[in-house]
Parts: sequence; structure tokens; C-alpha cells
Amino acid sequence: MVEVAVIGAGPYGLSVAAHLRSLRVPVRVFGKPMSFWQDHTPKGLTLKSDAFASNLSAPGDAFPLERFYRESGRTGYAPIGLRVPAEVLTEYGKEFQRRYVGEVDEAQVVKLARGGKGFDLTLDTGERVSVQAAIVASGLLSLSHIPDSIDRGTPAKLS
Repeated sequence: MVEVAVIGAGPYGLSVAAHLRSLRVPVRVFGKPMSFWQDHTPKGLTLKSDAFASNLSAPGDAFPLERFYRESGRTGYAPIGLRVPAEVLTEYGKEFQRRYVGEVDEAQVVKLARGGKGFDLTLDTGERVSVQAAIVASGLLSLSHIPDSIDRGTPAKLS
């Protein structure tokens, strides 16, 4: 049994996983790293937030976006006024993963249910994983499903 599963490998999932790994908590991360930003945003898209608000969170604040800009030879970093391109955020996230998270299982979690001593996850590969705790950091793409009862404008029935 894995102690913690992080479902989602975007900025929030990678940040949580980095902190858990720094505490030596056994963690397994699921999802394709930075997939929303890489695969589901239009070319040329920039973030609405200023650059200082686009940092991923590493233990000790060790790898802010400004450091990534500097180390990757990019110029023009400014904490305020710089709108970070999605492509740059994707590269930053993947480098962050390499440095602070390590391996990520790209399988998708298709079911999360309470289990014996925590939670049972079912992956799109058919594998089942038991964990003591699950952190859902699934991001914006998972919000694209609208239940039929809401989509049709009819009220959902609560039971």
C-alpha cells in the first residue's frame, strides 16, 4: 500500500508531491505532467497572472520561476508585468518535476473509492492501487464534464 496518491501532475499536484517527497512520505503521482498546459491550451496563450504568482512550490522556495528563467537562459523576467507563455510554464513544470518529484505514473485515475484502510484507485490501465490518503489536484480539464441533469437545465435529484 502506498501512503499517499496525488491525482494530477500539473502545477498543484507537482508542488504537493515535491513537499511530500521532501518529508520522505511515500507518494505516487498520477497523470501526464503539465498535460493541460501542453496539450489543451492554444499556441501563444499567456497566463493572466503576473510571473511572481506563477511559481511552483518547492521545499524552501528552492525553484521559483525566476530561477528557471535564469538557468534556462531566458531573458526578460519581471515579477510584475510579465505574462508567462503556457509553453514556458510547461517547460518549467517538467523541469520542476525532474528536480523535485521524480517519476510520475502517466496512467489516469478513473475511479476513487473508500477502501479498507483508506482509498482504492482504479487506473485506466486496469491496475488497482490502495492508498492511505488521496490528494486530488486534477486541474481544470476534469471540470469539462457537465452532468446531463445540469446540461439540460433540469434540476438534479438529490437522494
